Amino acid sequence: VVVYNEVLKRCSEHKLEYTALRLLREMEKYGIEPNADSYSWVIRTIGRSRRNNHQVAYDFAMDIAREKQMFVTERMFLELLKACKLKSSLPMIHKIMDTILDS
Repeated sequence: VVVYNEVLKRCSEHKLEYTALRLLREMEKYGIEPNADSYSWVIRTIGRSRRNNHQVAYDFAMDIAREKQMFVTERMFLELLKACKLKSSLPMIHKIMDTILDS
């Protein structure tokens, strides 16, 4: 998991959204269970890769929470908020804050 997380981190730095998603699927294919950090890096990559992609990153985080029956971690929310700040998306920031307060 550590090696995959390091590669996912590099994907984030270079805004390689599709590569990060492919790596996540590859981990699952080979029986390597992604951890919260893995998902955080992918959320960061999605949120920063394209203009107005923060909604997609939010949806991805919520889907992961439902599918994996796990809580969205503070780091995942932080990555979402950072992406929104970069894109100056105040409505999305409010949506994320509402989600945090409701959980």
